[in-house]
Formats: sequence, C-alpha cells, structure tokens
Amino acid sequence: MPKNTDIYGFTYPCPGDTIDPLAFKTLAEQIDTKMFDVNADWTTALNRRNYDLFSAQQSGIASGVDTVITATDSQYTIPVAGIWLFSIQATHFGWATINVARIRVRQNGTLRCAQAVNCENNSQQLPHARGPMVAAAGDVMSTAFFFTGTGTAAVQVQISAKLIVRLA
Repeated sequence: MPKNTDIYGFTYPCPGDTIDPLAFKTLAEQIDTKMFDVNADWTTALNRRNYDLFSAQQSGIASGVDTVITATDSQYTIPVAGIWLFSIQATHFGWATINVARIRVRQNGTLRCAQAVNCENNSQQLPHARGPMVAAAGDVMSTAFFFTGTGTAAVQVQISAKLIVRLA
C-alpha cells in the first residue's frame, strides 16, 4: 500500500507494491505542484511588499487631545497576512509652543507601539514609532497624534510598511 512523505506528502510505493505508469504520473504531478509552490514563494521573496507614503496634512489638532489622523493616505490596509515592520513618523506644524509630541501606531484601532518626544523650548523633534507586527490581510494600520502646548497643530505622517515574512 503506498505511503506519503512527511514533509511534502509525495506518494511512494512500499515493498511489494506494483509500480505502474500511474504511480510515476502521480509522483511527477506532486513534484510539479510543489515546484510551482516553491517558485511562487521565490517570486514573493524577490518582490517583497514595501510601502512608503506621506499623508496630506491634517489641521486643527488641539493640544491635549489624542487625535486619530484621517487625512488622505494616512492609513494602510494590509494586502497579505504576514509579519510586517511599520515605521510611522509625524511632522508637526503650526503651534505657538509645544512640550511633548507623541505618535501611536494602531492596528484596527488597537495601540501597537508609540513614541513620545520632549519638545521643550519649541525644538522640532519628530516622534517616530516603529515595530514589528503580525497582521492579517485586511487589517488597517492608522496613526494617532497627541501634543501638549498652546495653539493647534497641523500634522503630516510618513508611513513605511515592509513585509518581513508572508504567513499562509
């Protein structure tokens, strides 16, 4: 009675089995199928998904309010399941004084990573949050911005998403 290999499931005959053309055909088709899978993985590895963009500016962000950035190109929808490396940086404009600026990376509305920077004396430090995340196809990555100071801010975010490994 034929058996299958543990890893790839190739069918092979056992001692005493009759080896006929159908057995060779089955093995050849299984090998071809596996080679097509390997070729697809190779193509995916060579053409790894990378995404970089700058959003439009979002104005009128009030001091002391954690604000989700909803400007054009400020969100990224995951196209394939995998482990992704995200890097999101905020460029802020337009307030009189600032003490702290913070950016948060959110996955489907849930906080994943953040960075806060001390901006006393109006230094123009930029918060830059980054980290690896396991994501399913269709997950939405977004950003929230917070600052303390006076006046209102206008914010533009830069998003970089790099697929590290695809998950089946």
